[in-house]
This record gives sequence, C-alpha cells and structure tokens, in this order.
Amino acid sequence: MLVISGPVFTDLLTVNKDEGLIRFNQNRLLLMESETIFQLREELIQNLGYDIARNVLTRFGYRSGMKDVVAFKNLYYFESDADWLLAGPKMHTLEGIVHSTCESLEYDRSRGTFHMTAIWRNSYEAEQHLQKHGRANEPVCWSLTGYASGYASGFMGSQVVGIETMCQGMGDPYCKLELRSLEEWNGQENRVIDDLKQNMIMKSLQTMLEEERERVSLLKHLNSAIIDIGMSLESSNMPIKTVTYAQRLFNAKKVILAIVNVQSGKAVLYETINRSEVATKVFAGDSDIAAFILKNRQPMVWENSEKVLDLGSGSIRVRNLIYIPLDSKELFGAIIVINKVNGKQFTQNDQELLTLLATQSSIALGNARAYEQTNRDLKEKVDELYRVNKLLYAEHDALQKATNIHSQLTSVVLEGHGLEMIARNLGSIVNKSVIITDQFYNIMSVYGQEDDFDLKEFWHTAVQDPTLKQELSLFKEKQLNVDDKRAHIFYKYGHFEMFIVPVTASKESLGFVITLEKNKTHNQLESIAMEQVATVIALEILKQKAAFETERRIKKDFLEELLKNSHENEDGTMTRAKELGMDLSQLYRVFAVELIDEDSNGQTELQGDTVNRLGNLCQALERVIKQVSDSMVLIGKKNYFIGTLSLIGKSRKNTDRYLQEVIENLEKLFKITFPNYRWYIGIGSPCTGVANFNSSYHDACTTIETIKSLRFENKCSSYERIAVLGLLNINIEQLRRFVDKTIGCLLEYDQKHNSNLIFTLDLYYKNNCNVEKSARKGFMSSSTIKYRLRRITEIANIDLSDQETNLAIQLALKIIQGL
Repeated sequence: MLVISGPVFTDLLTVNKDEGLIRFNQNRLLLMESETIFQLREELIQNLGYDIARNVLTRFGYRSGMKDVVAFKNLYYFESDADWLLAGPKMHTLEGIVHSTCESLEYDRSRGTFHMTAIWRNSYEAEQHLQKHGRANEPVCWSLTGYASGYASGFMGSQVVGIETMCQGMGDPYCKLELRSLEEWNGQENRVIDDLKQNMIMKSLQTMLEEERERVSLLKHLNSAIIDIGMSLESSNMPIKTVTYAQRLFNAKKVILAIVNVQSGKAVLYETINRSEVATKVFAGDSDIAAFILKNRQPMVWENSEKVLDLGSGSIRVRNLIYIPLDSKELFGAIIVINKVNGKQFTQNDQELLTLLATQSSIALGNARAYEQTNRDLKEKVDELYRVNKLLYAEHDALQKATNIHSQLTSVVLEGHGLEMIARNLGSIVNKSVIITDQFYNIMSVYGQEDDFDLKEFWHTAVQDPTLKQELSLFKEKQLNVDDKRAHIFYKYGHFEMFIVPVTASKESLGFVITLEKNKTHNQLESIAMEQVATVIALEILKQKAAFETERRIKKDFLEELLKNSHENEDGTMTRAKELGMDLSQLYRVFAVELIDEDSNGQTELQGDTVNRLGNLCQALERVIKQVSDSMVLIGKKNYFIGTLSLIGKSRKNTDRYLQEVIENLEKLFKITFPNYRWYIGIGSPCTGVANFNSSYHDACTTIETIKSLRFENKCSSYERIAVLGLLNINIEQLRRFVDKTIGCLLEYDQKHNSNLIFTLDLYYKNNCNVEKSARKGFMSSSTIKYRLRRITEIANIDLSDQETNLAIQLALKIIQGL
C-alpha cells in the first residue's frame, strides 16, 4: 500500500468572511452540500437521459483532472513523479469528495505503459445514489472516474483510461479503480472512451449549425486542395502543397510532413516556416524523426498537453497535436499538425479531414510518380529506338561492305590463287601489311605495305617476345573453348600496332591473320574484312590440309608395303616412289620410336582420347624429325612410331659422322619436346634398295628391345652399335645381368639423384686412374674427384685397387657407351 506524501494543500486555502470568498492559491472555490451536486446530477439524468448525464459528468471530471495535474506541477516542487501523481487523490480527500488510497502503481514513460489501482471510501456519488435509488447495476462514481482518467492522462502525456471495478453504489464494501494506458485495455474501455468524447446531442442547435457551416467550409477547401494536388504531375511539389494546404485548413501554427525511406531509414522533412514558405531538410537513418515515425504507426491526438517535441528540426512546445501515419505503396511517413493559432483543440472532425487529405495526397503522389516514370520509360524507349535505328543503318552499311569483301575473297579461293592472293587482297582492302601464320606461328604468307623492313624478319623477332607468345597461347586456348565467338587481340610491338584474329575450324586452331601499321588504329571495315578473311583462310588451309593428308596417307600405305616387303616388283615400286617424291636409289634408314607417358602409371599403351593424342604425337614427332632429316614418312600405331630418315646427298664416307649427329640431335630435341615421356629410338641398317626396308625396320625394332633390355631410358642408338653383340652371339639378358651386377647400382643412383657418378668413373679410367689429370680434364677439383670415387666404392661396394674389378667395370662402361 503506497503512502501519499507531498505538499500541504491547506496552506494555500484562505477564507475571507467579509467578502464571501474562499480561495485556493488565488483560484476561487465554492463550498456547497453534496446534495446540491447530486441534484444537478438528477436534473441531467431527467432532462438528457442516463447515458448523456454519465457522459457529461465523466467529461466534467476528466477536464478537472487535466487542469489539476498541470496546475499542481506548476505550483509545487515534487521530490518524485509519484508524489506529483498522488497529489490529485490527496486533493480529493481534502475536498471531502472521496478518501483515496493508492494500492499499486507501475509506469514507464519510455514505453508508454501505465497501471494503477486505488481504493475509494466514502465516495459522495456512491453515497447519494444509494440514498436516492438504492443499489445500482453498474458503477456510479462518474465524475471521480473521469477525474482519475484526466489526471493520469495529463501525467503520462498519453491517453490513460480508468474503470471502476468495484463500487459501493452496487453494494460493494468500497469502490476500487483500475487505471491503464489505452493500449493495455484491449477494447474493454470502449464505453469509458465514448463517455470521454463530446456528445453532439448536448450542443445547442446554434453551435451545431456553426460547426456544420465550418465543416462544410473545410470540406470545400479540402476538395479544392485535393483537386489542385491531384492535377499536379510533379511529384517534387506534392509534399510542399500538402503541408501548405494543411496549415491553411486547420489554421495551425506548424505542419510537418515526414517521408521515410524504410530501407535506408533516411527521412525527408517538409515543415512550414510561415504562411507562404515551406522548408525541406534531410536527416540520416538514425535520426529522431525517422525513429519516431517507424515506432508510432497509429493516429494520435494530444489535447491540452505541455510536451516538448523534438523531431529533428528543433524543439517544439506542443499543446494540441494531430498525428496521422502514412503507410501506402507510394508514401511512408507521417503528417503532423501542431497547435491551432486560436488556441482551440483539434476535433474528431479535424482528424478525419487530415486523414482524408493525407490519403488523397498519397494517391496523387503515386499518380505523379507513375506519370514521371512513364515519361522516363517513353524517353528511354524513344532513345533506344533511335539508337537501334542508327545501328541498323550502320549494320546495313557494314553488311553491304561485308558482302562485297566476301564476294571478292570467295572468287580468290574459287580461282585457286592460294594464300598469297588472299593476303594481297586483304592488304589492299585495309591498306596495311598482312601476315598469315599457322597454329605454330610459322609464316605461311605475307603482303607488305612497308618498304623499309622485312615482314618475315619482323614477325620472327616479334613472336619471340614472351608477352606476345603468352598472349597468343592463351588466346588460342580460349578460342578453342568458346563456340561461335570471333575474338581478336591488339598488341603493340615497337612502332607497330598489330591486329590479330584467329583462324579456326570446328574448335581446331589453324593459325592467325595479322595486320600491322605504324600508329594507326583499326576501324569497322578492317574488323569485317579480318573476320571474312579468317573464314576464307580457314577454308584454304583445310583444302591444303586435306590434300596433304591424302598424300600422306598414300605415302604411309606405300611405306607399309615397303616394310612388309609386299610389293609386286621392284621397278613398279621405284616408279611409285618417285611419283610420291621418294628416290629409293638414294640412301635411307628406317627408324622406330616408342613413347611411354609417365602419367599413365607405367602402362605401355596411351590412355585417354587415344586418337587425338596419337595425332598430336605424330605432328610433334614430324616437327622434331624434320629438323634432322629432309624427307620423312611417319606411321603411328598406339605408342609406337615408324618412319624413314633420308640420307640423300650423304656420301658413304661421311654417313657415320652424319648418323652420330642425327643421334645427338634427336636425343637433345626429344628431351625438350617430350619431357613427360620415357622414349626409346632405334635406327635400322642402311637401305640400298627396295628389299632392304624390311630388314632395316626389324633392325630398328631390335635396337629398341636391346636398349630396353639393358634398362636404359631416353636413349637413341643405331643398329651398328649393337650389331657386334649379335656377331658374338651374346645373350642380351646375360649381358644386362652383367652390367647390372657390375655398375647397375651406380646407374640407378645417377637416375634417381641426377648425379654424375658413371661419368666420373669413366673419366677416371680414361685418364689411367690419375686423380689430378681426371680433375683437369673434367674441370673439377681433385677433392671432388676423390669424394665421388669414395661414394662409388661405398654405393657399389667395390675395391678400385683390384685389377679384376677394374677390368669388369671398364667392360661394363664400354657396353653402355656402345649403346
């Protein structure tokens, strides 16, 4: 139970008997019997009816409570808000109206919650009702309930409603009151709220007519405002017009329209400065105005408040206020009308009219925005149509030029003039120098507009540039992975701008076509011409490729007949060979190559897309072999390849020296070209006639098997080097075991650690086991030679001072050197 404390009200009470005045802090009081007040109550009931009488007395109490809560706040200093709140009940007790005791009190201004219960004893309204009418069916303390609601509402600054839950007039031992904020009643307070509203029946006919005239006038002005706002098609003027009309309609001191962007939280504020001006301000997402509007989404009306409202545009002292939230597709925010100029309160009619104005403004704003968006869309469409029309004209012109270029180039192809004429035609069209290359960047044709330098020399130098080489490689790879998208690159090398377009067919790179000129950019005509030329070049290359493949297939078939020795007669075979460009009266050798992919986990057959890989390996082998032999035919089967080496022009005397150069060059090129393969190359015996090709083929295969039997890898050898083994009738397997037993562990160590122990050992024996001489010949220090010899004795577990051991080691070294 809370104890009422606070000021002593009796100190402010004065009685002047001479003048007949009783005052409370200069305010006049009337002292009369409760019977007199009750008679007024009875008159109201008899003349206006029970409900209207209750309405009048409840509003009478509500206004009295609102007045007292403001007066007490200005009159006294209260130690706490609770003291200020409980001053009202204390005053009632001193006035003899009722004895009030606060039972519980809880409130939170920040959340807008309020809950209080009080017990009333000796209520004058309940006492008089029992005397005149007996027990009632409902609470009868009307003015007391209204007073409590008005006092608590003024205290909280928001609507608080009191309901009498027990009443002595109903036969209860005492009266009990419960006060809650409006939102906490959940509709139970509807009748009390109706009692707090002004009843139109109580007004005089003249007042009603005046208010109706004012209402009609306001509706006319509102209608004019809505028409004016609705006819405007500029969305930027809508908020300003709405604020201006609201100020005129309600004769308000200030009107604020806030529009909030829900996503960003940013608020745009339109507020009246005077009768003819509206100021606009923009506030960030965390501003008070945005937070206030996002929190309060229900209409509000403040009456006779003394609040200070801070909405971001400065502090405003508010006495009367209407707050209408705006929540539509077109507009989210709120409109706030503050303080009438004449000091009057806002009515229910004002709230309805403001709601109507806000709704119509939202609709008009939506229409204006839609109109503006439609205008923007139409402008974009017109601009797009203009752009498309311009593009169509340009495309038509380009198509005409492309047709002319295509006809010109097609006639070149059909007439069989080849790549030289194609390059010449392209150069004359674009007025630039032209280079055509294959997929390996080798020049196929050139056409030069530059007289002061060699185009071929320029390209050979440019293509060695690592950056250009990488660009071309990436460009070629990208082109093969993208369907139907003709790409190009620009590259500046020296003083020249190069425009490079790929030549492709069915995702296969065939080469490049390049135009170049000093400090000159390309144009649309050049792009069209380059694309057309790339297609024509692709057709020409495919035609040449088909002819080459046909010739190559015929040569392969012919070589297979030679290797199988299945030809009908020697003269016919010689004639066919000459037709194919081979002079079999000259010296040839058959060679065999076996390639094993290191990524195939030791399998001897090629894995994956065998056909494609076989083709690629054939092409790579052909490029390598062509670097050591002028004439060659190659057959590929799985990972085995067979071909011929031409020794045309080589005399019998220098054949051996030439053969050694071929072997050394092949080993060097194979290590570069096939770093991820194990390979074996066997070169057969010389072919002096048609009948020798079969035996040379078998000799080449035997050479490979011998190399593999001795566990050599990445080795090239001729049949002559192993022929002595056949003459001595030496078993290859026994020979391999001898080499393995003698120096096999050293060979494995060198292969595994990439060391040179075998080289060091051979150097040591070639220099008569002299360490100093071996060091000089091998360009090493003597300490290095000694260290390696010590490692050799440790790894092979041999004694280099033993003569028999030295003999065995030297024999094994001779065997592997012979291969």
